[in-house]
Amino acid sequence: MRNPYGNEDIDRYLSISDREKAGIERHKLAAQGPDIVPLLLKQTVLKIKEQREALGGVFSGPYAAIYLQLLFDQASDLLLEMVGSSSRISQAVTQLLVGLIQNNNPGIRALACILAGLPGMTYPLIAEPLIRQFQSDENFVVKLAAAAHLQGHSEMRPLISPSIRQLAYQLVGSYLKMPVKKNEKEKSGELFRIMIIQRFPQILALQDETY
Repeated sequence: MRNPYGNEDIDRYLSISDREKAGIERHKLAAQGPDIVPLLLKQTVLKIKEQREALGGVFSGPYAAIYLQLLFDQASDLLLEMVGSSSRISQAVTQLLVGLIQNNNPGIRALACILAGLPGMTYPLIAEPLIRQFQSDENFVVKLAAAAHLQGHSEMRPLISPSIRQLAYQLVGSYLKMPVKKNEKEKSGELFRIMIIQRFPQILALQDETY
């Protein structure tokens, strides 16, 4: 019987907790090329959403949080291995993420936005799509994911206007309930971005219920 997620290799890889075994599977998947990126994001979102109920449990919550982080890290590490192989692959992966940022599924859009800020991505291709989703997407988690990079990603900063960075900074600071200090905006923005990335697996799991 076929795995309900559609791709048994990706499904198995996402759940491997052993680092050595995960590395072996990751290398095999990366060798398949950028075409696996859409399915990777779909699989990751589906498995993250499955943990929504467990995340709210008194006893199951901590275990669900650990598993969510594993899923997010595995997806991130696979993309990092691909984009690190060559500039051509980096550009291809980035272009696929640009398309996924416009997906009908808000979970996939949000995950694509947050993964688009990984090291090695072709940032000139991703800046404008992130701005567009930040300004026009109706889903708050998608806006938040885009805003995290727009206000705090040092390598994207030259590609983003000061006015957009300011609006994104205000949104992220408000969500985190952190004081927005005018004279420390750049330093705070980088910290805010890290905090959103760290919390993102749980934010995404609760996306439909919380926002």
